[in-house]
Amino acid sequence: MDFVKCSQAADHQIFEAFSRGFSDYIIKFDMSEDFFFDHFFGAEGNRRELSWLALEDGKPAGLVLGGIRSFDGLKTMRCGTMCVVPEYRRKKVAAGLLEQHRQTALESGCDQLFLECIEGNDRALAFYRKAGYETRHHLHYFLCENPGEISSPSISSPIETLTPEEIRSLRSESGVHWNWQNEMEYLEKEGAEFSGIRENGFPVAGIAHKDRRIQFLYVAEPYRRRGYALSLIASFAQGKEKLTVSFPDNPGLEGFYENNGFRREPIRQEEMYLDLRF
Repeated sequence: MDFVKCSQAADHQIFEAFSRGFSDYIIKFDMSEDFFFDHFFGAEGNRRELSWLALEDGKPAGLVLGGIRSFDGLKTMRCGTMCVVPEYRRKKVAAGLLEQHRQTALESGCDQLFLECIEGNDRALAFYRKAGYETRHHLHYFLCENPGEISSPSISSPIETLTPEEIRSLRSESGVHWNWQNEMEYLEKEGAEFSGIRENGFPVAGIAHKDRRIQFLYVAEPYRRRGYALSLIASFAQGKEKLTVSFPDNPGLEGFYENNGFRREPIRQEEMYLDLRF
């Protein structure tokens, strides 16, 4: 089995490894080759020189994508995806890919490894735990199927466009952990829209959204229970068929969405980490 960096592999080999590796996965992936590269090597933050392809006699056998970012204040290598083509499973291909991934992180001076794994995928979870990963957060998904029914409360302050710097300020003020796809670098690369409410010239509530996805929602403590959060959602919900949102463990936010027309999706992911500093 040979392991080569994706920067030294052909696009069709990388895409074949992904397509065949996920052919029997819990969630079905149906995407074109162009979309795959735009998505996984775009906002997702993976880079070819940090990603590895397993080849057996020139045939794609497995794939691991890697990307580096400052995450929760630490230089982090994230596993953007990992898969093994069915006929090459139980041949230590996954272990070989994960070791290449770990070594690349060490050579890049990373503090930790990070990945998301679907809860219930027991084989994968056991594999990662055996490799030293531990679960620290759960990622929850919510869906609103009737966004047009979200009514905007009467509020005294206007909803305005916010700058990325203002959204960053609100995120910092929140003091909570945000998932990889809701980090500012991801939002800006995707072209998310930022809006919010200012009081005395300072932002006190903000929302980031892209298409039907809510990627950030926060209201400063002194300004809660005034209808600001629901008004921010209603400001762009009209005309949308559905709204989705995902975020790590946050009981207050979970209750807010459940009480305002969103239902919890059955799928949940585990955020897993491996500390490389010790």
